[in-house]
Amino acid sequence: MAIEAFTSWGTNNQSDMVPMPTNGIRVVLEPAVPAGKQFVVEHISGWVALRDGDRVDLIQALGHMQQVHLPVHFVSSAMNFGHQLGMARHHQFGSPVRLYLSAGDRIEVFVLAKVAGILSAAAVGYLVDA
Repeated sequence: MAIEAFTSWGTNNQSDMVPMPTNGIRVVLEPAVPAGKQFVVEHISGWVALRDGDRVDLIQALGHMQQVHLPVHFVSSAMNFGHQLGMARHHQFGSPVRLYLSAGDRIEVFVLAKVAGILSAAAVGYLVDA
């Protein structure tokens, strides 16, 4: 059985489109799991930029009828992101996980917050022959 390291990542920047509260932000990580392989996900991490004074209500990763909830580890100082987002803070999240994704599957990371402008996330693990 061949094992090969694999990373899937993505960014969703909506900082110029958040003049009013949103229902959160999501990103689908790329690339999809290659044909003939299974992706064993070992860790998911990332950050989300939330308007200053706002808080994270929920962070979850979803993949092939599996879900994990991810904790926030720290919040940065306020920074000016410009656009409609303005003053915001990075909320860094991540956790060891165990997800199994089949060929063609992708992971979606979702953050529920009042006003979220940018989300960046990555999943790391390895591929095995399916």
